[in-house]
Amino acid sequence: MDSLPYSRIESLTASSSFNNLKTRTWPCYALLILITLALVACGGSGSSSSDSAIPGSGDFGGGDGSPDPNLSDPSHANNTVQFPTRIVQGPDSRLYVTDAELNSVFIFSTDLLLQKEISNLGSPLGITIRTQPETGIVVGSSDRNRIDIYTMNGDLMSSFGNAEIQSPSDIVIDSNGNYYVADSKSNTVWVYDVEGALTGSIGKPGSADGELNFPTGLHLATRNNRHELFVADTSNSRIQVFGLDGTFLRTIGSSVKMGETEWQGRFGRPQSVLIDNQDQLHVADIYLNRVQILNPDTGAYISSYGSFGTEPGQFKLPMDIEMTSAGTILATDADNARIQEIN
Repeated sequence: MDSLPYSRIESLTASSSFNNLKTRTWPCYALLILITLALVACGGSGSSSSDSAIPGSGDFGGGDGSPDPNLSDPSHANNTVQFPTRIVQGPDSRLYVTDAELNSVFIFSTDLLLQKEISNLGSPLGITIRTQPETGIVVGSSDRNRIDIYTMNGDLMSSFGNAEIQSPSDIVIDSNGNYYVADSKSNTVWVYDVEGALTGSIGKPGSADGELNFPTGLHLATRNNRHELFVADTSNSRIQVFGLDGTFLRTIGSSVKMGETEWQGRFGRPQSVLIDNQDQLHVADIYLNRVQILNPDTGAYISSYGSFGTEPGQFKLPMDIEMTSAGTILATDADNARIQEIN
């Protein structure tokens, strides 16, 4: 099978000015993503939130912060997503999306209605939801070089990682409450305990087995009676798999160069990884503008979805992918300023 059927694809946000730039070459994409992930954009201090109850779906107005006269509810969020970066489903089933341009986290209901915006977060990248020692929104703040933890209402509770973190691109938490943070600038995955104390690291700068060059996406999976950490080793154009103790297990994929047509099972700039409920590996690639489905042990190509473009089912910088508890795949289609839902 060459591609997956799109049984439902829904744009959750209004178009941004990026949609007019339809002829970008890869160097421009690389510059855009490096600028975004390396935090050239500045974020504010503190945080604020606004609640919303926006009816319907499709395009949301008010992207410039002004009220939308077409919306009857005056309490809608001030913005719509402009550069959706990372997405995670919380234990409350809601969807939490970082926006590295607007310095915000957007919260959507299970039926994809925008409920809340938490703003002034300092160039947020990675995001996850913790449940211990108390529930909170965990956000990687690139502008502040740390991990910030907010209450579910958007109030800052605590921070950690200031001494070592430089660009926290993704965050995952294991069953014991330990944090794993992909740091794209440090070329390392930092490991912290439930209290935020640094306990170790996985990987080091380089291109050999077990070494990393601009790691971005993380996924924790329990497979074959062991825990595995999948890392999108972006600038090495591959996926690396580690044990939670840092032991290197295997490499998946190899580099595909510009102009080459045989891309199956190979990567340009892999940005996000996940294991679905059929034990298949999904890899979002911002160079190929598609998601490949592979065997997580051998790396053998199974299928793919997406291509470059602005139409439903097409991508311009697929930054992250998430599988919901209902088995739906969601993709942050960053340069199209939208989230796509793929059943």
